[in-house]
Amino acid sequence: QPVSQFVADFIGESNFLSGRVERGDGHLYLVTQEGWRVVIPVSDSLRPGEQVSVALRPERIVIGDGSGDNVVEGTIEEIIYVGEATKFRVRLEHDRWLTVKQPSRLETMRWRRGDRVRLSWSAADAVIVRDSSGGGA
Repeated sequence: QPVSQFVADFIGESNFLSGRVERGDGHLYLVTQEGWRVVIPVSDSLRPGEQVSVALRPERIVIGDGSGDNVVEGTIEEIIYVGEATKFRVRLEHDRWLTVKQPSRLETMRWRRGDRVRLSWSAADAVIVRDSSGGGA
């Protein structure tokens, strides 16, 4: 269910990707300005060509094997230990960034600044965000 930018900001820290909606192969895609095709949740209220954003919570992104609906590669630029969690700032192509938050466990501690990694997430974890100026809810 699409939400407004205000609601997404209120919910908390999120990564945002913006682009236009495309339909194909039984999926909906967000095609970004950089040309990335991101699988997004199917919604009857989205129309091909519509401009939307996707909010993706940092804890829903997985660093590792690259299995998931969406996979991107990047370089870890910053690691922040926050109690029971570890935050990673990962630089992607086109100087785009994603923040990833994972529980601080032994496998999380193996990552170092400068490591090339694959990030993945499920389409179901992306929340469609409509521009609040567009008259939506």
